[in-house]
Amino acid sequence: MGVDRLRVLGIDPGTLKLGWSVVDTCAESETHRVDSGCLTLGKSNASISERLHQLHIQLRQVIERFHPDVLAIESAFFGDNARSALRIGEARGVVLMMAAEFNMDVDEIPPATVKRRIAGNGRATKEQVYSMTLQHLGCADFSPISEDESDAVAIALCHIQSLDVPKATSNNKLNSKPKNGRSCVKLPPGSTFQ
Repeated sequence: MGVDRLRVLGIDPGTLKLGWSVVDTCAESETHRVDSGCLTLGKSNASISERLHQLHIQLRQVIERFHPDVLAIESAFFGDNARSALRIGEARGVVLMMAAEFNMDVDEIPPATVKRRIAGNGRATKEQVYSMTLQHLGCADFSPISEDESDAVAIALCHIQSLDVPKATSNNKLNSKPKNGRSCVKLPPGSTFQ
């Protein structure tokens, strides 16, 4: 692939399992899944600190292997279970910290936005999102090992669909600013969250 490609790391955050995907797009509007998977972050009886440490180690391996330009991550979801939301927030913190460490742009995408962009309906089922993800990729042979992996691919595709494609920036990477006016957050090395 030429220098006009943008590589997106899609993340469906979790503290027991975390779905990830690497999806490329280029100026010619070609989009394809490079790789994807699900990180298992220890046994359910492992401490949260052990699981977050495993997340850090395993995600570092993915980032160092694929060198993504942008992190697309599902934004925080506030459901009925406050403890679960807190734990997901802790995992997101590790992922966002690593985006800063590797100087990646960050696009935080609400779950309903992923469903709307990929399946055309903000209340789409996981099966509908998966089916449309296959259509967007133009392949029928993608068999994710978990819903987390499938969701991570959809999250990366959602970011790509929001881009001003095929405009290239001066550094020969596609413009990673979404069409809807949300800007990707550039996290400079050493920055702090407020």
